Amino acid sequence: VAGLEADSAVDDVTVAWSAPGAERRARVDVEEAPGSPSVATDMKFNRVAADFFDAFGARVIAGRALRDSDGTGSAQGVVVNRAFVNQVRGGANAVGRQIRYGEAGTTRYEIVGVVKDLDLGSPNRKDRAAGLYMPAPVERFSEVYMLVHARGEPMALSPKVREIAAVVDPALRLSGFQRGDEALKGGMWLIALRVSIVMTIVALLLSLAGIYA
Repeated sequence: VAGLEADSAVDDVTVAWSAPGAERRARVDVEEAPGSPSVATDMKFNRVAADFFDAFGARVIAGRALRDSDGTGSAQGVVVNRAFVNQVRGGANAVGRQIRYGEAGTTRYEIVGVVKDLDLGSPNRKDRAAGLYMPAPVERFSEVYMLVHARGEPMALSPKVREIAAVVDPALRLSGFQRGDEALKGGMWLIALRVSIVMTIVALLLSLAGIYA
């Protein structure tokens, strides 16, 4: 990251567990009010570096952005997006609310900030998915997405990335490079494929029903 940020063609570099638009889903228990029972909610989530929002120019609407210290200690902080506030909290304040996340639902976090929507979920949806961002130092990842905000043609930086990676650690494996706009197109192609599969299954069921009748 430091090597790339030193390049004059690079504006910013950050890392995340999932690529924007391809976040994973999680079941999260959200506290409605301090001390009140929590409500289970399904949403998109991502583990990101503390500078993730700066790299995307995501404005903090309420509270604050993530800090490196949010991922350690007993009081761990998380950030949610505007869609979370609207869909889960009904537009009410989310900062300071407690959530539980994890297989056993025992790990507690505190919402420390709200940021604008960053196209979580399907890239062609106007109604963004409720999103949750958790801090995670890059050294905890066995696989990570490096997101580079570059001037000019971003793919021209590919040789530079490979060169720096080889210097840092020859054992590092780079799985590939992709433009951000192409990644979004790929997401829309996946949505169309899913719709096509569903329609095919429906048509098959109707045909089977007709044969049975």
